[in-house]
Amino acid sequence: DVFSLGCTIAEVFLDGEPLLDLPGILKYAAAGSSSRNFSSSPNQAINTPYERLDQDESPAKAGLLKIANKLIRKVVIDMTQRDPDVRLSVQQYRLLLQGGVSLDNSKNDTKSINTTISSDEKKKPTITAFPLYFETVLYPLFLKLHWKGSTPDDRIGIICESYGDIIESISDIADEKGQMFFSKTMLDICFSSKVENVLEKQEQIVKELERDSLLRARTSSNKDERNSLDEINAILT
Repeated sequence: DVFSLGCTIAEVFLDGEPLLDLPGILKYAAAGSSSRNFSSSPNQAINTPYERLDQDESPAKAGLLKIANKLIRKVVIDMTQRDPDVRLSVQQYRLLLQGGVSLDNSKNDTKSINTTISSDEKKKPTITAFPLYFETVLYPLFLKLHWKGSTPDDRIGIICESYGDIIESISDIADEKGQMFFSKTMLDICFSSKVENVLEKQEQIVKELERDSLLRARTSSNKDERNSLDEINAILT
């Protein structure tokens, strides 16, 4: 549901503050269904219909103004239009947030988002809230860190391995020297990790040998004591 998604996005950017409470939602719905808004008195009504939450009559206008990111604010306003027929699809909003579509600044057009891009517009830098590399690079990276980064060394190794892709996707610059440096760092980490594992195993083996030697010494000492007691008893008898 696009309307619910818009309210959820707004709540995230409002630090948990809901865009609309239940009375506000009912007021919004009533404004569209009967072309009237209900005032504080249930027996009174005023003819102030509104279709968007950024209009003066909207109970959510003050909350919308708290969203500092202008693109997010425009998307939320568009997603929460009262008429579902004038909202875009989730895929179109996704493209918009990734910079794949442009904004139409016409205030008279309820469809504030223009889904067609000319060849000239494609050459211009676009405003994005979620750049494309979020999906193509960072999301797979964090999945890999979650499932395969079981130790700090593993996570550092994954970051080093992905350094070239991260830099190139964000800045469109291929940092070959940096990639070589981090590749070497990753090899050093793997080597040092293997060395540490070998040293730990050696230390464990030494401790086990010392423990076995101590047990044998105690067993031998107890045996000698028993022999001495047997000899003393034999002499006394």
